[in-house]
Amino acid sequence: GGDLYDIVRPLLFHNSQPADSKSTDGNCAKFSKKPTKPAREGVEKKSLCSAMEMMRRRHMKSSYSELTSLLPPQNKHIKSKKPVKDVVSEAIGYIRHLQEKVVRLSKTRDEMRVKINETFPVVKVDHVCSHVLVTTDTMRGQMVLSKLIVAVEEQGLQVITASSFTTRNKLTHTLHCE
Repeated sequence: GGDLYDIVRPLLFHNSQPADSKSTDGNCAKFSKKPTKPAREGVEKKSLCSAMEMMRRRHMKSSYSELTSLLPPQNKHIKSKKPVKDVVSEAIGYIRHLQEKVVRLSKTRDEMRVKINETFPVVKVDHVCSHVLVTTDTMRGQMVLSKLIVAVEEQGLQVITASSFTTRNKLTHTLHCE
Protein backbone atom coordinates (compact mmCIF):
# COMPACT_ATOMS: atom_id res chain seq x y z
CA GLY A 1 0.00 0.00 0.00
CA GLY A 2 0.95 3.61 0.51
CA ASP A 3 3.35 2.76 3.34
CA LEU A 4 5.54 0.60 1.11
CA TYR A 5 5.57 3.29 -1.54
CA ASP A 6 6.61 5.89 1.03
CA ILE A 7 9.54 3.67 2.05
CA VAL A 8 10.66 2.76 -1.47
CA ARG A 9 10.10 6.10 -3.25
CA PRO A 10 12.94 8.01 -1.51
CA LEU A 11 15.32 5.19 -2.40
CA LEU A 12 14.36 5.40 -6.07
CA PHE A 13 14.00 9.14 -6.48
CA HIS A 14 16.54 10.87 -4.28
CA ASN A 15 15.28 14.37 -5.15
CA SER A 16 11.58 13.55 -4.70
CA GLN A 17 9.56 15.03 -1.92
CA PRO A 18 6.72 13.24 -0.09
CA ALA A 19 3.44 13.27 -1.93
CA ASP A 20 0.56 15.40 -0.72
CA SER A 21 -2.06 13.57 -2.74
CA LYS A 22 -1.79 10.17 -4.35
CA SER A 23 -3.71 8.45 -7.10
CA THR A 24 -3.73 4.74 -7.83
CA ASP A 25 -3.54 3.12 -11.22
CA GLY A 26 -4.41 -0.32 -9.78
CA ASN A 27 -1.26 -2.29 -10.66
CA CYS A 28 1.77 -2.20 -8.41
CA ALA A 29 2.37 1.45 -7.59
CA LYS A 30 0.87 4.61 -6.18
CA PHE A 31 1.98 7.87 -7.68
CA SER A 32 2.93 11.17 -6.11
CA LYS A 33 1.80 14.66 -7.09
CA LYS A 34 0.10 15.07 -10.41
CA PRO A 35 2.57 13.76 -13.00
CA THR A 36 3.57 16.48 -15.41
CA LYS A 37 4.66 14.12 -18.14
CA PRO A 38 3.41 10.65 -19.04
CA ALA A 39 7.03 9.57 -19.50
CA ARG A 40 7.89 10.39 -15.89
CA GLU A 41 4.87 8.39 -14.76
CA GLY A 42 6.11 5.34 -16.68
CA VAL A 43 9.63 5.67 -15.26
CA GLU A 44 8.34 5.96 -11.69
CA LYS A 45 6.04 2.99 -12.20
CA LYS A 46 8.84 0.83 -13.63
CA SER A 47 11.25 1.89 -10.90
CA LEU A 48 8.73 1.18 -8.17
CA CYS A 49 7.85 -2.21 -9.65
CA SER A 50 11.57 -3.00 -9.93
CA ALA A 51 12.15 -1.99 -6.32
CA MET A 52 9.23 -4.08 -5.11
CA GLU A 53 10.48 -7.06 -7.13
CA MET A 54 13.96 -6.55 -5.66
CA MET A 55 12.49 -6.55 -2.14
CA ARG A 56 10.48 -9.69 -2.93
CA ARG A 57 13.60 -11.45 -4.21
CA ARG A 58 15.60 -10.43 -1.13
CA HIS A 59 12.83 -11.82 1.07
CA MET A 60 12.77 -15.08 -0.92
CA LYS A 61 16.58 -15.33 -0.72
CA SER A 62 16.44 -14.78 3.03
CA SER A 63 13.71 -17.41 3.42
CA TYR A 64 15.69 -19.83 1.24
CA SER A 65 18.83 -19.27 3.35
CA GLU A 66 16.86 -19.83 6.54
CA LEU A 67 15.38 -23.06 5.16
CA THR A 68 18.85 -24.26 4.12
CA SER A 69 20.20 -23.50 7.61
CA LEU A 70 17.48 -25.67 9.17
CA LEU A 71 18.47 -28.79 7.22
CA PRO A 72 20.63 -31.38 9.01
CA PRO A 73 24.43 -30.80 9.08
CA GLN A 74 25.30 -33.64 6.67
CA ASN A 75 23.66 -31.63 3.91
CA LYS A 76 25.58 -28.41 4.60
CA HIS A 77 29.11 -29.60 3.74
CA ILE A 78 28.58 -28.92 0.05
CA LYS A 79 29.64 -25.33 -0.65
CA SER A 80 27.97 -24.99 -4.06
CA LYS A 81 24.48 -23.57 -4.22
CA LYS A 82 21.74 -26.09 -4.79
CA PRO A 83 18.73 -25.26 -6.88
CA VAL A 84 15.74 -24.10 -4.83
CA LYS A 85 13.78 -27.13 -6.03
CA ASP A 86 16.40 -29.50 -4.57
CA VAL A 87 16.53 -27.69 -1.23
CA VAL A 88 12.74 -27.68 -0.92
CA SER A 89 12.59 -31.40 -1.81
CA GLU A 90 15.30 -32.12 0.74
CA ALA A 91 13.41 -30.12 3.39
CA ILE A 92 10.20 -32.03 2.67
CA GLY A 93 12.08 -35.34 2.99
CA TYR A 94 13.65 -34.20 6.24
CA ILE A 95 10.27 -33.17 7.66
CA ARG A 96 8.82 -36.60 6.78
CA HIS A 97 11.84 -38.26 8.41
CA LEU A 98 11.27 -36.22 11.59
CA GLN A 99 7.56 -37.08 11.61
CA GLU A 100 8.38 -40.80 11.38
CA LYS A 101 10.93 -40.40 14.16
CA VAL A 102 8.32 -38.71 16.38
CA VAL A 103 5.92 -41.62 15.79
CA ARG A 104 8.65 -44.19 16.62
CA LEU A 105 9.73 -42.33 19.76
CA SER A 106 6.12 -41.90 20.92
CA LYS A 107 5.57 -45.64 20.52
CA THR A 108 8.78 -46.39 22.46
CA ARG A 109 7.73 -43.95 25.21
CA ASP A 110 4.32 -45.61 25.52
CA GLU A 111 5.90 -49.08 25.69
CA MET A 112 8.28 -47.88 28.40
CA ARG A 113 5.39 -46.41 30.41
CA VAL A 114 3.61 -49.77 30.30
CA LYS A 115 6.78 -51.56 31.43
CA ILE A 116 7.29 -49.10 34.29
CA ASN A 117 3.72 -49.59 35.46
CA GLU A 118 4.20 -53.37 35.33
CA THR A 119 7.54 -53.16 37.15
CA PHE A 120 6.51 -51.39 40.34
CA PRO A 121 4.27 -53.23 42.77
CA VAL A 122 0.90 -51.71 43.57
CA VAL A 123 0.35 -51.61 47.33
CA LYS A 124 -3.07 -50.89 48.82
CA VAL A 125 -3.58 -50.42 52.56
CA ASP A 126 -7.11 -50.43 54.05
CA HIS A 127 -8.01 -49.80 57.69
CA VAL A 128 -10.97 -51.93 58.76
CA CYS A 129 -11.91 -51.31 62.40
CA SER A 130 -8.75 -52.14 64.35
CA HIS A 131 -7.29 -54.25 61.55
CA VAL A 132 -5.14 -53.38 58.54
CA LEU A 133 -5.49 -55.13 55.19
CA VAL A 134 -2.40 -54.92 52.94
CA THR A 135 -2.79 -56.01 49.32
CA THR A 136 -0.02 -55.97 46.69
CA ASP A 137 -0.11 -56.70 42.99
CA THR A 138 3.25 -57.44 41.38
CA MET A 139 4.78 -59.33 38.49
CA ARG A 140 5.60 -62.97 39.19
CA GLY A 141 8.80 -63.40 41.12
CA GLN A 142 9.08 -59.70 41.84
CA MET A 143 8.07 -59.44 45.49
CA VAL A 144 8.46 -62.33 47.85
CA LEU A 145 5.75 -62.73 50.50
CA SER A 146 8.33 -63.05 53.26
CA LYS A 147 9.78 -59.59 52.41
CA LEU A 148 6.30 -58.10 52.59
CA ILE A 149 5.66 -59.67 56.01
CA VAL A 150 9.00 -58.37 57.34
CA ALA A 151 8.23 -54.84 56.05
CA VAL A 152 4.79 -54.85 57.71
CA GLU A 153 6.17 -56.15 61.03
CA GLU A 154 8.88 -53.44 60.97
CA GLN A 155 6.02 -50.93 61.00
CA GLY A 156 4.79 -52.42 64.30
CA LEU A 157 1.93 -54.49 62.88
CA GLN A 158 1.34 -58.17 63.56
CA VAL A 159 0.32 -60.39 60.64
CA ILE A 160 -2.77 -62.48 61.46
CA THR A 161 -3.26 -64.17 58.06
CA ALA A 162 -1.49 -64.09 54.71
CA SER A 163 -2.62 -65.35 51.33
CA SER A 164 -1.31 -65.30 47.76
CA PHE A 165 -2.73 -66.11 44.36
CA THR A 166 -1.68 -65.65 40.74
CA THR A 167 -3.56 -64.43 37.70
CA ARG A 168 -1.74 -64.57 34.36
CA ASN A 169 1.57 -62.83 35.10
CA LYS A 170 0.32 -61.01 38.21
CA LEU A 171 0.93 -62.15 41.78
CA THR A 172 -1.35 -60.83 44.53
CA HIS A 173 -0.48 -60.98 48.26
CA THR A 174 -3.02 -60.11 50.93
CA LEU A 175 -2.06 -59.65 54.58
CA HIS A 176 -4.56 -59.23 57.41
CA CYS A 177 -2.78 -57.37 60.22
CA GLU A 178 -3.52 -55.74 63.57
